[in-house]
Amino acid sequence: MKALLPSLLWMIVSALPVVARSAESPTDPAALIEASRQTFLLKGARIDYRFDLVSASGSKRLRRVASLIRTDTKGDSTRLARYEFPEDARGLATLLAEHRERDNELWVYVPAVRKIRRLVADNERDSFLGTVLSNGDVLGYKTAQWQHVANGEELIDGKPCWRVVSTPSSEAVKRASGYGKRETWIAQDSAVPLQMSTWDEAGRPLKTIRYRDLKPVAEQPGKWLPYLIEASDLAGGGATTIVVERFEYASKIDDDALSPASLADEP
Repeated sequence: MKALLPSLLWMIVSALPVVARSAESPTDPAALIEASRQTFLLKGARIDYRFDLVSASGSKRLRRVASLIRTDTKGDSTRLARYEFPEDARGLATLLAEHRERDNELWVYVPAVRKIRRLVADNERDSFLGTVLSNGDVLGYKTAQWQHVANGEELIDGKPCWRVVSTPSSEAVKRASGYGKRETWIAQDSAVPLQMSTWDEAGRPLKTIRYRDLKPVAEQPGKWLPYLIEASDLAGGGATTIVVERFEYASKIDDDALSPASLADEP
């Protein structure tokens, strides 16, 4: 019986969820980054957001956006965002599709000209709906395209976090993202990212993104939703606060609802 104990223990440990094992060990920073990325990928959801934008000069703007989110069985994530306020931007929509095995895709619909435009992958560095966040920040970054190094531990909002520094694995990744370096603070108990800081291609501080008011998604154990995101532009000034005003879990979202053609649908 004693001889069987080590084998039984190994079987039990091996059966534990990957996210839990990754969050406990700082020895594999790439696994930590991938685990943290996975915590925000929902099978499906309808989310209404409020965007509070503050410019470098201090002027303020309010936007409301309805979003549809889905992650398929292959791990590809798609996000449709449609303006509902202000009225002069109503109907403006974007579709961001992250593919694990090929280039990401971006589409935008401008109601004033009634045209759907497909943008090149390099546009992931562009602003997401005028916020401090980029399209890439919203989609997330492919773990394998970056080199990851552990950088110690730190408390964020009283929570012990691992710190991981990520640098682009190629000049193409650097150009596409606009980042020369990223650092992520990952909660040790849940693998949820609580903060990310970025530097531009020349190594200058660029932005800080904080994920707050995190709530577990009951319908999908191991997944979380930040009900508050605070992003600061350290280079040009300005800030964005994103607040979840309504969340509805959706276990099934049809392909038609997330097709480029759906961007032109009336809100």
